[in-house]
Amino acid sequence: MSNVMELRQSEGDRYENIHEWLQQSLELPEWYGRNLDALWDCVTGHLPFPLKIIWIADSEHGERYSAVIEVFEDAADQYDEISFDYVTEE
Repeated sequence: MSNVMELRQSEGDRYENIHEWLQQSLELPEWYGRNLDALWDCVTGHLPFPLKIIWIADSEHGERYSAVIEVFEDAADQYDEISFDYVTEE
């Protein structure tokens, strides 16, 4: 059974700092460094496997999240226990 993490882009839009939102939404540890390297470390080493991340692109601010989405895509490419789905809602 996979651990499913659903992230709605529109919820992230409410935060000035994307990493603050990710830390709260993904229940990342207090020591999370709030940067892309720390996100990689937490996704590939802290969150429970098997892991499924669902990104729901339900706002117009997609460019703001491109680097974060790339981290999730790379993790899914490199780890069999991680999957990533990008869902567009209009």
